[in-house]
Parts: sequence; C-alpha cells; structure tokens
Amino acid sequence: MQFSFSELKDLVFNAGLGMKLPAGSCEDLAFAVASLESLNLHGSNEFLHAIACNNYLIRDFVIKKNEVEVDIGRTLFEGICAVDLFIAEKVNKIVFHEFDCPMLLVGLGCNYYNANFSVFYSDKIIGNINSGKIFWDNDFKLRNCSVTMTRSDGAITRYPEKKDRLNLSKSTFKKLNKLAAKMLVPESDHSRATGAGAGTIDND
Repeated sequence: MQFSFSELKDLVFNAGLGMKLPAGSCEDLAFAVASLESLNLHGSNEFLHAIACNNYLIRDFVIKKNEVEVDIGRTLFEGICAVDLFIAEKVNKIVFHEFDCPMLLVGLGCNYYNANFSVFYSDKIIGNINSGKIFWDNDFKLRNCSVTMTRSDGAITRYPEKKDRLNLSKSTFKKLNKLAAKMLVPESDHSRATGAGAGTIDND
C-alpha cells in the first residue's frame, strides 16, 4: 500500500492518540516514522514495537559532565527526552544500557533542522542525522540493546534520497489503523448530529 508523507504521518499520529500518548509526543513520533519510511526504513514497525514495550517508571536524567547514563530507555519517553537534550546542547553523550528501538532515535532527530548526532552499537556507528539527513545501517536489526548517542563527528558523507510515496504492508497498515480507531468516539445519534465520522487518515 502506498501513502503520501502526510497521510502516513496522520495515521501514526492518530495511532499514538489511540494509545493515549501526549499529543506532543504523537507529533514527534509521527514525523519520525514518516521520515524513516521515506527512506525505505521500516519506521512503522519500530513504532509498533515501541508502543508494545513495558511502561517502567520514568526517571529524570542525571547529567554529569555533559553525559547521561540510562539503564532502560524507551523511544516514547527517554528517547524523546534524549533527542531534546542534544538539541538543547545540554549533553554530549548518552549511554542506554538497553533501548527498545534505536532506529527511531535518528527519526526523532528529523523534528529539528539542527539535529546532529550519531548512534553507536559497541564501537560501530549504526545511525546518524545531520541537519535532516539520515543514515541508518540496514544490516542492523537489533532491538532492546545497548546503544550510545554522541554528537556527530562528520563520519557519514553520503545520505540516501527521500521518496515522495511511502510503501507500507497491509498488515502494518491494519495494525496502525486499529490503534488509530481507538481515538474515535462511539457511534451514536449525538455523535452523528455533531459531525463525527471522519476517517483516521482524512486530511480535510
């Protein structure tokens, strides 16, 4: 199935709302997923994995000498916070001993024109974002693993081109659409009279 960038972004946004995530987080995640999919990276599947992860207690980051160390990080919470810290130039390094969906970190960076950081697994660079341009190692498939974020050192010189039409499997679409449907009000005489009934990816 093919979608425009805005259609997929709206679908993921509504899926996030359906899972009762804050609207601001839904906006960040939706743009991240659509940006990844525009590069043939399966951001939608990473999003579905992220929302299925356990909800541990959220702890404030403790910054020591411009570095942060986190035991368990989740995209929906610590991941968004980590990217915000890099954008605000409050940290130079963040170590996640376990992180659910590393790919979504570089996707989240797309929300900021000045995002510039790399993601490492052990000593190998697996992802990078530089002013909206994304690199991701397609051979890296791990989730729930240890990764480190650092300010970009300019090691990546070639970035893939974005597509206008985004491909999504029917199964992935159905999963996202099912989540998005949770935000819709139940059908009733009152809801019909007050204009309810738009689809989950309607743009008008």
